[in-house]
Amino acid sequence: MTPLHAAAVVLAGALVGLDLASVPQAMFSRPLIAGLIGGCVAGHPLPGLAVGALLELFALDTLPVGASRNPDWGPGSVAVGALAGAHPEGIMAAGLLGLVLVAVVAAWAAGWLSHLTRRANSAAVHAARAALDAGDAGMVRSLQRQGLRRER
Repeated sequence: MTPLHAAAVVLAGALVGLDLASVPQAMFSRPLIAGLIGGCVAGHPLPGLAVGALLELFALDTLPVGASRNPDWGPGSVAVGALAGAHPEGIMAAGLLGLVLVAVVAAWAAGWLSHLTRRANSAAVHAARAALDAGDAGMVRSLQRQGLRRER
């Protein structure tokens, strides 16, 4: 994989990660779609789709209810989809297990980072409470921009 492909995978992972909570919330962050995107970036979409389908089975077990902390499957699925797409001749069982393990660890870590980001957003709103109570529209716009920057 060339450095240009690696940069494209990182960019695709960042965009997929934004889909989870920010923009556009079109479910690109689901492992099935994210794996397909990673495979497309690598030039072979079907292996990425296959790995994404396997990861989707893990993700279906998670219900986003209440205050539960959920894994962020999108960026990790893009990465392993690209790795699978880089080997279109097929991946042996041990390699597939390794890809799944990488995606599970990445999803878990991204879920915690998402939690920390939300706490930082909450702290910023709390710090700006006086301006918000006064109806400062500029502060609202500033908080929205800061939150989007913090998101990914």
